[in-house]
Amino acid sequence: MADELKPPEKRITDHLYTAGKVATGMLAASLSGLPLLKLPAETLFGILVADPGQKRSRQFFEDVCNWLELLASQNRVTMEVLQNHQEFISALRGGMVAATTTHHREKLDALRNTVLNIAVGPDEDDPERQVFLSHIQQLGAWHLRYLKFFASPRSCPPGTHWGPNAPNRWPISHLLTEVYPGTKLHRDTSVAIVDELCRLGLMRVPDSRIADLTEVADGYMTPKLTTAFGDKLLSFIIEPPERNS
Repeated sequence: MADELKPPEKRITDHLYTAGKVATGMLAASLSGLPLLKLPAETLFGILVADPGQKRSRQFFEDVCNWLELLASQNRVTMEVLQNHQEFISALRGGMVAATTTHHREKLDALRNTVLNIAVGPDEDDPERQVFLSHIQQLGAWHLRYLKFFASPRSCPPGTHWGPNAPNRWPISHLLTEVYPGTKLHRDTSVAIVDELCRLGLMRVPDSRIADLTEVADGYMTPKLTTAFGDKLLSFIIEPPERNS
């Protein structure tokens, strides 16, 4: 009798797509509680997120599912565990919402990898992991670029004007402009990014405007400005290990 009642097996993608549709329906329903907008909830939902936001959310969801299928083939996740993994479910829903607000590949990859690293981890009330998740959902692509750039010392890019006779103190905005040519990175914008990363405990910088370079034989090395907490966050947004094993 038990066998007769057993539902047909589904792929992880099928289960999660159902969960995603439920979450979408709940969001649309919640909008109906805004009578001052004088629009049907379904119409308002379509205006806000259907295009391109809904497309981005769907693409993000499919990307996560494709990776979960790979992890399942490595016996690292199972649907039985994931469907009751509350931290994973919350991270997936939050990631789908955050994905609607960005087109930057760095941010989308960070969101995806965060969800995957939570999926392969234990379902527990981990304050540090929850703080990481909150930061990653809120930080912009340039915040992530700053963190990655200053996570480890590196030689100044070849072909730049950081030659042996160049000054060893450079505006941080200039350093990032060298790495991302064509970017109009205003000093005040750079300072705001650095200050926010410092406020979150991810970087520690004596002066949010200036970076002191270390002189080496053929030029300079950039400084390491991330904290141990910032380094741990960066490790949280890389692909889960053993992807191809």
